[in-house]
Amino acid sequence: MSEKKTVHWTESLADSVYGLFEAANEYRTAHRAAQLQVATVDHVRRMTYEGRIALEGRTNAWGRTATTCPHGQALSILSRLYGTVEAETQGRYEEAALLYASGAAWAARAVLRGEQPPLVAFQTTDRGEPALPALDIPGLETWVDGPALDAAYDALVRCTEASVRAEELGDREPLNDRESAEIHRAHTEAAGTADAAFAYGLIAQRALACALIEPRRTRESELAQAHAAAQITPAPALPHDPYITAVIEALAAAGLEPDSWWTSDAETDPYATGDDAGCTTMLNAVLSWDDNRVDEDDETGRDGLFLFWDHPAEQWQYARPRSEGGNTEPEFLPRLGLYSDPDAVARTARALLDGQPFPDGHAPYWHPADTVRAAVTAWAEQPSEPSA
Repeated sequence: MSEKKTVHWTESLADSVYGLFEAANEYRTAHRAAQLQVATVDHVRRMTYEGRIALEGRTNAWGRTATTCPHGQALSILSRLYGTVEAETQGRYEEAALLYASGAAWAARAVLRGEQPPLVAFQTTDRGEPALPALDIPGLETWVDGPALDAAYDALVRCTEASVRAEELGDREPLNDRESAEIHRAHTEAAGTADAAFAYGLIAQRALACALIEPRRTRESELAQAHAAAQITPAPALPHDPYITAVIEALAAAGLEPDSWWTSDAETDPYATGDDAGCTTMLNAVLSWDDNRVDEDDETGRDGLFLFWDHPAEQWQYARPRSEGGNTEPEFLPRLGLYSDPDAVARTARALLDGQPFPDGHAPYWHPADTVRAAVTAWAEQPSEPSA
């Protein structure tokens, strides 16, 4: 049985930083949306419809039946609700942006020191929350974006220092006129902390990509050497090879042999969740038919086709090649289970290649796949660690 592979540390580290970016960007987008919602119910900018209703059984200060303005009341309630969401998303955005900025900076510093961390690592506070590491990235003086990095760093430091100054002044009572003006300026500048941190995170992430150039080149050289060695020494069979080989034989017998196909255990598993998400691989197979259409009116040529087999999925998937390269988003084939009879796979491939309806009913299970399924399950249950 083949040894389960894992993602190289250069890729898992880059993915770790990208995860921090995605989190910060989610809160950034949510905060922008909350700001827009608040603006829609701003009494200063929004005309209130003055129509009123009477509240029988309630009286005002003059002993008359109380009345209220439903539209104005709705605007007030929504203003409070949206304001609460705006404040909450602002805090979450600032927290996530600072984690993104400091995490990207930590990763870049670590790589520049010659370390090989598989993930961004944060120390934790007494409450178990991530503690922010330093933000600076020394050692990039000759980098083309070095001046932009320094400018973004200085802008973020000004915001964080203003936040600290605002807190210090806020503890003083009473404030004189000069201090009142100063605390106003500090709050105004501190309000930009989240955006400044997000901007610094973006350029720090580029700094990490720069720092990873040499390690990635080394990795590519290692892979090239391994590939060369593999041409001499046959690679060990993968657990799903017997099933995919049976499918290829069925396709060939039907006159549908793909132009190229391969199996692998090195593709990142996009179905993984939890702590291992993005850090483990899966067993997969790719079957490819070239697009051999002569022109749009050609009735004999076929659209190109990809068939995908991923061990964590429940069905086969298909996609079409794009003219600019790559393929369309894969779509599942609900009637074609992961271990369907190879002849059924061939019939589905013919339908896809010829633009015909899919075969009726669900494809039958291929019973010789029992041993393949057991081998795949055993492979998937192997523990894995990020590679060095």
